[in-house]
Parts: sequence; structure tokens; C-alpha cells
Amino acid sequence: MKTSSTLRFALIAQCGCNIGFFAVMPLLAHVLATSHALSTSAIALVLSLRTFSQQGMFLIGGMLTDRFGARATLVCGFSLRIVGFLALGFSGTLPWLVLGALCTGIGAALFSPALQVLVSRAGANSARGTAGSFALFNMVGEIGTALGPLVALLLLPTGFALLATGCVLLFAVLAVVAWRVVPPHRTAPSGVRSGRSRPRFSRRFLAFTIFSAINLVGYNQLYLGLPVELHRIQAPGASIAWIFLGISLLSVACQLPLARLGRHLGPGPTLRTGFGLMTLGFGTLALAALSPVLEPWSYLPVGCMVLCFILGHLLVGPTILHLCSQGPEASRGARLGLQASVSGVAVLLTGLVLGPLLEHATHSGVLAALPWALLAVLALLSAAVITHTIPPVAASATAESQLSTTN
Repeated sequence: MKTSSTLRFALIAQCGCNIGFFAVMPLLAHVLATSHALSTSAIALVLSLRTFSQQGMFLIGGMLTDRFGARATLVCGFSLRIVGFLALGFSGTLPWLVLGALCTGIGAALFSPALQVLVSRAGANSARGTAGSFALFNMVGEIGTALGPLVALLLLPTGFALLATGCVLLFAVLAVVAWRVVPPHRTAPSGVRSGRSRPRFSRRFLAFTIFSAINLVGYNQLYLGLPVELHRIQAPGASIAWIFLGISLLSVACQLPLARLGRHLGPGPTLRTGFGLMTLGFGTLALAALSPVLEPWSYLPVGCMVLCFILGHLLVGPTILHLCSQGPEASRGARLGLQASVSGVAVLLTGLVLGPLLEHATHSGVLAALPWALLAVLALLSAAVITHTIPPVAASATAESQLSTTN
């Protein structure tokens, strides 16, 4: 199966972006505390600004991609990421660190929707389809996620500044290749161009973005809630690292087969199955948290939750991106950006609720089960409702695609 040059670039860039990000960001809090002697509140400010600037700006990044084209936003995004990494790697004062955090976040908000648009366009013209192309896109991203910490282990002994410099060179190469490989933006007539700056979203699509957000909300709990559960069952501190290694390996091994399954089932059954698996995983952990830890089975509920959630995540992730990419070409980036921004807001809002609950989840009982029960309810609600919110344009486009591939 042939792969277009733009799709190949999008896949390589996604892998490279994740290598650069996960080589630097997981170590940043430690470096800021030890090398720069920043307070916990200052570190929290830097990290929070990075996350907020990225997720909150996704819609803007998608709209800019629609207006100026993927090539321009990719180069601008990579350039901002370069400035951000330089500020984080070579500055020690809080204002410069805040600037670095903002530049890294906004840079990703520019290049991520642009890469998704490239994948969507290439997938629409391939036998793999958009859902299959997004699955491949997610899989190579997971490879980059796994390789990033290995790069950090190799370069960190030489100093954090050199590590940041290596990642700067990586993004510089990506910027140059993007300018050479990605086709330039085709200028539209002024009337069409002015309409691109004001994308309109139907209520049905807005509802879809809301109910699809539980996918990112649940994934965020692997970082926030899972360590609390491991503390409850008195697991060693290194357990979380092994779990995330297993998640990366599972994602790489299962993403493409599950994407083929999702293409066979269709978007509605795929979304119901995926969110149903998430419900099963969160529900299992909620029931386990009610009872005292039972040796040697203490890891079984955690393993069940992680397995069910990741399988559900691998099913619904490409399907959500595929459905968001369907519709008018002029607002494709805005639709993908809006979905990411709504998911980011959902993570923030649910975090405000789940954070205080998780503080009381370190000992078995109702309070320990409550956060996971709430997540199970949200996943069940998405499983029950989301198929009724699929935009008509996306549903008809998917049906036509499936019909054409079976004839």
C-alpha cells in the first residue's frame, strides 16, 4: 500500500515531535527544582501554562491552518517550539521560563492540527481511509513517546542544555523538511477566504466534541489517578514506569488491527464498543477499591482497567479524528482544533472535581471507589449518547467510503 509524501512526512514529524517532547518535558520539573531552585508553585505555573496554552489554542491553530495552509502553520509551530526549548534549556529566570512554556505550548497548538489536516487529506485519497491513516499516525506517535525517554537517558548525563539543544535541532530539521515537502497553500477568492475565518459549528457537532472528550479525560487519569491507586495497593514506585512501557507496547501492537476492526464495524458500533470498554475498566477498579487489598491479586484490577481503557482508547481515537475531519475542506482544521480544545477544557474541569476526590482515595472504601465510579458513569454516558451526535455529513461520508471499499 503506497503512502503519499505528505502522509510520510506527517508520520515522521509526529514521531519526531513526540521524541522531542518526551525527551524534555518529563524531566523539566526535576530540572527546575534542582538546577534552578524554583518553588513548587513556580514549577506548577510553568507546567500549567504550557498545557493550557497548547490545549486552549488548538482551535486557533486549526483555524490558522484553514486560513494560511498547513505548511505555514507547521513552520511557525516548529519555530515556536525551538524558541521554547531554547528558553527552557538555557534560561534560569522565571519570566524566560514562562515564555519558554508558552512558546512550546502554542507551537504544538499550531503544528498538531496542521499535521492532522495532512493526515486527513492523504487518508481520504488512499485505500487505508482517514480512520486507518489516523490509526497509523497515532501508532508512530506512540513509538516516539517510547523513544523520547530513551533519548533523554542517553543525553541527560551531558547536561539538560545539551538535551534541549538536540531537540532544537530536531525541530529545525522538521521545519526545513515541512517547507520543502508540504504543498503551498492555494489562495481562495476573497469571499471564500473571509468566510474561512468564521467557521460555524452545528449543535450536533458541538455535542459530539463534548461526549468524545471523555477519551482524553480518561487518558489523563493514567497520569493523575493511576499513581493514587498504585499507592492504595502499596505497589513499588517503579510500577508506574513499567505500566506506561506496557501501554506504549500495547498501543504499537494493537492500534492498526483495532483500526481495521473499527473500519469493519463502522463509527457508531466502534464508539459504543470503545467507550463501553472504558466503562468496564473504570467500573472494575471502582469495585476493587471498595474492598481491602487482596494479595496476590492486587494488580489484577489495575491491569484490567489499563487494558480495557487502552483498547477502548485505540478504538475511539482514530474514529473521533476521522469523523471530525469529514465535512467542508475550508473548516477541517477548525473542526479538529475544536475537538482538541473541548477535550482540554473537559480535562481541566474534571480535574477540578477528581483532584480533591483522589486525595481521599489512598485507602480502600467508598471514597477510594468514587473517582473511578464517576469516570465509569461518564464513559457509560458517552457510550449511550455519542452515536446520536455524529454529524450527518460525517455519517454519510463514512457510509459512502465503506460502500466504495466493498464494491
